[in-house]
Amino acid sequence: MVHTLREDAFDRLTPEACYWIGFLFADGSVCYRQGHKPQISVGLAARDRDHLVALRNFLGSTSAISEPTPERQACQFSVRSFQLCDRLLSLGRYDDRVDDALRASRDFWRGVTDGDGSIGSYKRSSSSIRCLSQFRLVGRRPVLEAFAAFSANARD
Repeated sequence: MVHTLREDAFDRLTPEACYWIGFLFADGSVCYRQGHKPQISVGLAARDRDHLVALRNFLGSTSAISEPTPERQACQFSVRSFQLCDRLLSLGRYDDRVDDALRASRDFWRGVTDGDGSIGSYKRSSSSIRCLSQFRLVGRRPVLEAFAAFSANARD
């Protein structure tokens, strides 16, 4: 079966494209293997399958999303494309820098946070502060440094 794919999905840095690029920076991987088209792949917990459906829809893809198994309660989605993979790499996916347009995009950071971050309120029993609000983001140092710079300059 021939699958469809919108290979130009990341060519223009629209808000939606920036969101998905950020999400893939956090949770996706780009793999080049000799003799094969390069692959973008992302795996999520079964409860987050709808997010993979949304990514697949954005990419205009007809590729399948794997079903969870009893041993592994996760779903996997991948597409093969030189254009998409090369674009993610050119934007800094594995580099020591993040593209300037992405660094300034709140949609990109929303995607990164959805992939590798959390926001929550946590009860504290041993303090006069009853509830502690917290934002967490994990990732590679260049991405975290770019986020710190974005946060320091945020005005809205």
